Amino acid sequence: MVFETERLLLRPWAETDSESLYEYAKDGRIGPIAGWPVHTSMENSREIIRYAFTDKCLEILWCGYFEGNDKSRRVQEKCGFTYPDEMITLDSSPYGIPFYKAIGFVPTDEEKAVNGIRFTSMKYEDK
Repeated sequence: MVFETERLLLRPWAETDSESLYEYAKDGRIGPIAGWPVHTSMENSREIIRYAFTDKCLEILWCGYFEGNDKSRRVQEKCGFTYPDEMITLDSSPYGIPFYKAIGFVPTDEEKAVNGIRFTSMKYEDK
C-alpha cells in the first residue's frame, strides 16, 4: 500500500532504503529518541530493515501520541490511523522502553537478543 500527498510519501520499506536510514540512524541525537540504537554501518541498517520487514513479516504500523498532544493525534488520524479497543503488542528496543512505559505499555518478558538486535516484548491493553 502506498499513501502519497503533495508533501508526503508513505510506502513499505525496501532494502534499498538502507542508505537513507543510515544517514538518520547514525546520528546519536536521533536514533535513541526514535527508539533505535545508533547504527554503526550501512550493513547494520540493511540488517535492521531485513529483520523487521522480512524476518518479522510486519504487516501493521503502530504509532502513538502523548495525552494532550492533539496536533499529533490529528496528524495520525488524517493518515488513517485508528485506535483499537484491544491489546497491542510490540517488541521495543532498550531505548524505547521508557517511552512505551510512559504511554501505558508493560513488559511481558525479559530482554532478548536475535541476530544482535536487543528487544523486550511489551503489551498495552485499552481498558
